[in-house]
Order: sequence, then structure tokens, then C-alpha cells
Amino acid sequence: MTGVTKDSLNTKFFSQVTRGREQLEQELLTLKKRELRRQYVSLATMVPFALLMATELTKVYSDNVLLSVISVGLGHALPLFALMSLVCTLYLIYNNRKIAEKKLELENIKNGEVVEKRERDIPYTVDDYFNYADAVLIASVIVASIVSEALEQGIIEDVAFSISSAFYFVASAISCYREYKKSKECESSKEQENSDPNEKSEKKTDNLPAASLMFAGSSVLLIRRIMLIALASFLHPAIGPALGLVGITLLMVGIGLTACSYNKELEDIKVKGKGTSPGNIVGGNVNAMGVV
Repeated sequence: MTGVTKDSLNTKFFSQVTRGREQLEQELLTLKKRELRRQYVSLATMVPFALLMATELTKVYSDNVLLSVISVGLGHALPLFALMSLVCTLYLIYNNRKIAEKKLELENIKNGEVVEKRERDIPYTVDDYFNYADAVLIASVIVASIVSEALEQGIIEDVAFSISSAFYFVASAISCYREYKKSKECESSKEQENSDPNEKSEKKTDNLPAASLMFAGSSVLLIRRIMLIALASFLHPAIGPALGLVGITLLMVGIGLTACSYNKELEDIKVKGKGTSPGNIVGGNVNAMGVV
């Protein structure tokens, strides 16, 4: 009778643990789906800046009054989209912490541990610090734009944009280097797998092309910003908008590839039932207003 009771208790406990793990995995998947939607919204906030660059470029070779009206309208709409970008960044910070929290809980359950959930148990990553810096810079750019317009001191806005452009260049360079190292590690794992058929390596998504595009885009935009400051009086009017359009397009393609990769891994999670974490690229939430 005692044995039966113990077996039933063990079965009940195992069932509760399994249900708890499945619930956590579902919550984790929901949080990652929200992160995917945030990536799409963040990408959408960059479209007006690309349109502005295209309009400015076309306006150089055309006297069309409509283009001037569109350009002015897009210019006045920039702070609104910058504010949307700030909201996306703040949500990214919040959602990343929630994902890390759920992962910790899931890991504790899988290890058979019951640990009280505490915020200080969740370590901060390099991505977290970059996201915090990103939020501060976006807010600074918005404030600088308002103050610059009110005081008619363009130097304030130029300084804010320059710092922001330099930050995204550094962030994308670090991201590109990290993805390069991951790619090399993945190649080594494949070689080891080929040499030893019994050794199975986990399939990893290659985000190096997306990181490379974002690095190229941020580099072009930083060069554009330096040229606008140092060589403003010598530049052809079309160079600024042309470089801006090329840079912002490269960034948008890179972020789009990152979102597609993230979506693909979420689909794999749903099929396989695994709670693995899709890769994250530093600087994926680029604030377009900071580089225009």
C-alpha cells in the first residue's frame, strides 16, 4: 500500500513538473513572438527615413514643388517615428528581461530545482547594456532635435546625430565580429561531425550576412555624417541623400534578414517543441533618426 502511494505521489509530482515546464515553454514562445513583432515594428519606423532620403535625392535634380512639400512633411514627422523607435527599444529591454527570467525558471525545473525567482539572479549581457545605451541615445536625439529647432542652433542636433551614428557603427562592428566567431565555431562543429558520425552538433542559424549588411550600412551613414560636418561647403547636394539612402537601405535589409531568421527559428521551436533561444544581433534595433 505504501509503495502504491509513493508511486502515485511520484507520478503526480512528475505530472505537475511536466505541466509547469510546458506552460513555461509556451510563455517563452509567446514572449519571443512578441519580440518578432517588435522587430517588424522597428523596421517599419525606418521606412519614412528611407523615403526622406529618396525624396531629398530626387529633389536635387527636380524643381517639382510636390517633392518639396513631401520632404518638409517627412521632416516634421521624424520626431514621431523616433518616439516609436524609443518605445520599441524600451519594450526590447523589458521583453529581454522577461525572456531571461522564463529561461532561468525553465532551467531550474529541468534541473529539478525549486528556486525562488529573483531579479538579481538574471545576469546582464552585452546586448542588455547596448540596448540601455540605445534608449538613452534615442531620447537624446529627440531632445536635441527639439532644442535645436527651438534655439535655432543646428550644432546641437549635429552633435547628437554624430554620437548616435558612431554608437551604431561600434555596435554593428561588435555584432559582425561576434557573428563571425559563431560562424567559425559552427564550421568547426560541422567538420567534427563529419569526422565523427556519432557526434551530433546543434544546428545554428548563420546571422553573419545580416550583421555584415548592418555593419556596412552603419559605416556608410557614419561616413556621411562626417562628410556633412567636415566637408559641407564642398559636397555636391546629392551626395548626402545618396549616402543616406544607401546606408539606410543596407540597415533595413540587414534587420529584415535578422527578423526572417528569428521567425524561422520560432517555427522550428513550434515543430520540435524545444525552448531554444533564437540568436540576437547587437544593434538590431537601429534608430534611424540618429543616423539621418
